[in-house]
Amino acid sequence: MSDANQTTFIEHFQRCLFLFVLTIASNLFLSVPLIGEAEVVFGSVFVLLSLIILPYKFFLVVFAGSILSHYLIGYGWIFLLTHALEVLVIAVLINRHVFIMMASIGFWLCIGMPLLWILATYSPTYLQEVNLLIAIQKGLIGILCAALAASIIAIVPNHYKQPQFNTREYNLSINIFSICASVLVVPVLIISFIFISVSSRENESLMVEKIEANTSFVAQLTKSFIDEHKLIIEQVASLLSDQTPTENVHSFMLESQIKHPSFFNLTTTDADGGLLFFAPEKFNAQIARLPPELRTVSDRYYFNAARNSGETYISNTILSRGVIVAPMVSIASPIIQDDEFAGIIFGAINLDAIKTFRNRIEQLLDGDLVIITDASNQTIYASQPIKIDPLEVFLPMPSYNYIISQLPVLTYENRHYAYHKKQTPYGWKVYVLTESASLTEHIRNNFVIAGLSLFLVIAVFLLFAYKLSRQISAPLKALLESEDNSVETASAFANSKEFSAVANKLKRSQFLMKNFENRLKQQVTEKTEQLEQLNLQLAAQAREDGMTHLLNRSGFDEMAINAIKTSYRLGQPFSMALLDIDHFKKINDTHGHLFGDKCLQAFSALMQRNCKRETDIIGRYGGEEFIIFMAGKNVQAHHQLMQNIHQQTQKIRLKPADTSDSVSFTVSIGICSVLGNLNLSMQEIVKLADEELYKCKGSGRDRISLVTVGYTHNDA
Repeated sequence: MSDANQTTFIEHFQRCLFLFVLTIASNLFLSVPLIGEAEVVFGSVFVLLSLIILPYKFFLVVFAGSILSHYLIGYGWIFLLTHALEVLVIAVLINRHVFIMMASIGFWLCIGMPLLWILATYSPTYLQEVNLLIAIQKGLIGILCAALAASIIAIVPNHYKQPQFNTREYNLSINIFSICASVLVVPVLIISFIFISVSSRENESLMVEKIEANTSFVAQLTKSFIDEHKLIIEQVASLLSDQTPTENVHSFMLESQIKHPSFFNLTTTDADGGLLFFAPEKFNAQIARLPPELRTVSDRYYFNAARNSGETYISNTILSRGVIVAPMVSIASPIIQDDEFAGIIFGAINLDAIKTFRNRIEQLLDGDLVIITDASNQTIYASQPIKIDPLEVFLPMPSYNYIISQLPVLTYENRHYAYHKKQTPYGWKVYVLTESASLTEHIRNNFVIAGLSLFLVIAVFLLFAYKLSRQISAPLKALLESEDNSVETASAFANSKEFSAVANKLKRSQFLMKNFENRLKQQVTEKTEQLEQLNLQLAAQAREDGMTHLLNRSGFDEMAINAIKTSYRLGQPFSMALLDIDHFKKINDTHGHLFGDKCLQAFSALMQRNCKRETDIIGRYGGEEFIIFMAGKNVQAHHQLMQNIHQQTQKIRLKPADTSDSVSFTVSIGICSVLGNLNLSMQEIVKLADEELYKCKGSGRDRISLVTVGYTHNDA
């Protein structure tokens, strides 16, 4: 690893460790409670920051720390899954040039909130009641964390960011929107959360005060109810203890039972528990017909408790026996005559007959439900929606609730009730229940209002960003696209003196740039034409022999190959001739190279005078060796042309500088004529012509040798 790479790794490791610690500390120790178990955790801010600042392998470490800390604070698998999806989807979107806050809003609207709502609906019952509330709450918290991360990223120096995020260019409207949204969404959501928290806590406190007041009221009402009936029993006991005439006592008992129908009987017993008298009186005859074991209460606990304590005793809920079999509560008071226990007077309160008490409760509780149990937790009374029968044991087990924190909550038939308990002096327990859905609905409405407010703010500022970017970019675009030199186009958009000044300067700059551009185009055109002409000259020089101004070997080969292909295609005969000046080395040795060059130039001029057709191609093939391609007409014309050149060469007379005598030279010519489409290559044709030239040199030079391929073959 190089020193530079090692330094980069250390920097990334330090930043990763810093963000890792911040993520875990934020999730574990810096959460802000809203209401109940709902809270705002800020660890996601640093996870999203690591997406921009760190390479992926370091980002995954911070991401793992976030998952771990969420698990440690008790997040269920539903929330862990949603958090993981949130980070991964946002990572994909921001790598596709999506603004980080818009990526978060898109995720929560399209994936996060619907997924949470569905998962919570099919989760344990404590989440089903608040499924929509949880979805909205988590969505708003996620958007808040993304907005905080975007605000921090806006002030982070570019060298801290990963390279792929430094080279991106966004539209002006996106840049304006990102700045406005990041700055404004954070306070909007924070204020919304404060409002939700304060409002929800106040609402919960009101609910607690109401339910506690109702519980105290019902407990007092219950005590009053028992005291009222207890007083009747104690009055009868007092009359009997004072040995009031029996007829008067019985008359008082009958009247009391009629006035207090909750007593389905008032009964007196002797000292052994034997039944003596009943009110209403109709039961006396019926009791007399019962078996002896049913005509005594000596085995009843309330009899023994009243006898042993000497005080009035209120029993737990029991099942009556004898003439009527029904749940009841017995109020028993001892009869003391001459300081001796003489029996008891007891009243059986029929639980099914407490109509007056039930009506008084239901009218005053404003929808709350009531359950009353005795000291042994057996049900005495339960409001109608609660299907608990008398004598049934009711011992509530508080269950977990996501929202309510100041009261215990029980679950009954998939409905959730917050409740308060109060015990009366007689050991009875009064429970007042209210459905937690009322508080949940209030909090959910607050979150919905916060969400709608947020999206309204985002929509307004999105429109604002678009309008502002249009005001800035439209005139600039108009300036660039306008063809005239005035500033009218810019002025149509101007909304300030500063912009008008900028527009004028831009327009003048545009005018200067266009003039410069026109001059530059003209210069470029002129230079291009010069370069093209120069290229043509260079191309010609590359194909031309500098001394004779004939084609050089490569130039001749290029043109001759194309001419041969054309002759084959048209079915025309053609000839290739190789010409070599005889004893040219001797001329150079005798008269010098300058005279030799003069001979070559004279011979080149001779060939050019004779080969005037467009199909004639002449080239210098070597030092004193030349080549001619002839096409069209017939090969006899080609041969005649070579005869003319051969004869005219003999007549050339040149005077060297070192003598007054003229010098002449001769030429040997080898010809290959082609009839028909033989598909011979140029190399093959030149080889045949060269063989004919070799024959001339072998036969004494200064002659012509030819070969015709295709139909005939003649040598001359």
